[in-house]
Amino acid sequence: SLDTALLAIPEKFRGNIKSIDEIIKKYKDFEEDPNNSPLKEYETYNDLINILKKDFRTLVNKVYQDHGKHPVIIFFDDLDRCLPDKTIELLEAVKNLFVVADTKVIFVCGIDTHIAKQFIIQHYNGIEEEFAVNYFRKIFNLTIHIPFNTKNLEIFLDEHIQQLYGRKDDQLAPLAKIIAELGISANLTSLRKYLSIIDNLHVLNIFKKAYTFDFNSNTDFMERKESLMIVLLVFKQAWPLLYDDFIKEAFKNDRKSVMEISDLFINPPDSNEQQPPSKSRIDHTQQDFFLKYLQNRDFMFYLENLCDWLKLNPVF
Repeated sequence: SLDTALLAIPEKFRGNIKSIDEIIKKYKDFEEDPNNSPLKEYETYNDLINILKKDFRTLVNKVYQDHGKHPVIIFFDDLDRCLPDKTIELLEAVKNLFVVADTKVIFVCGIDTHIAKQFIIQHYNGIEEEFAVNYFRKIFNLTIHIPFNTKNLEIFLDEHIQQLYGRKDDQLAPLAKIIAELGISANLTSLRKYLSIIDNLHVLNIFKKAYTFDFNSNTDFMERKESLMIVLLVFKQAWPLLYDDFIKEAFKNDRKSVMEISDLFINPPDSNEQQPPSKSRIDHTQQDFFLKYLQNRDFMFYLENLCDWLKLNPVF
């Protein structure tokens, strides 16, 4: 069938080649002796790749020699923020073009491995996760997981809050502790997302002077209605798609409280006529977060009408 397809190509393009076997033989001849091969007059795709690899090796080794024989280190950061297809194309290009023998170069890629695996699954049309894991291992020689230190997180957030508010205040310290605890409960590990929560609160504080986020203690946090803002901001950063469903459900059920809306996600309706509010059942971490914060009667805001509250705070 391949031979038949080949013969469909006009002779002026394929020359006298009439079978796939002839093509394979010519390439083997070229590999064994490029100078005597009938393909020597052509600049093939493989020729270009070899030229590229040769030039890259020459460049890197020159830098290596000129800088105390230290390897060249090339960093790719935030790859998980690119479009999936572009990320995969880049990784495959690096692997196939620039990982060259006898070249003193190290590639370091900063990427969320969970997101990267989803990119691979999406790029290859829903392949199984096991394939994605093995594919990932073939791309990278070594994966180093950066540990998430909860103690340092609180210190880091406290420093950012003090810098943002322009003052060192003991009443701001509990805010860092509260946000850290909420984020850890939601399995939030991205520092960028934690900073986004704090920055959003600061903007809210600027535009709505009535809101204050100076807490004396965890008890104080539970007794203030504006604490709902912090809970929702963490929720939004941790699970944005679930958060969207949550907000839509609040407007659909405009007379329900925070507790009642969250209950719809924990205990979705059994009736076939009524669709569950979320596209898929929430997982254990999400359910624990709902029970601990959105359905906890110890919080002052648990009976707040969520729809009315959202209208007063459209940023959410």
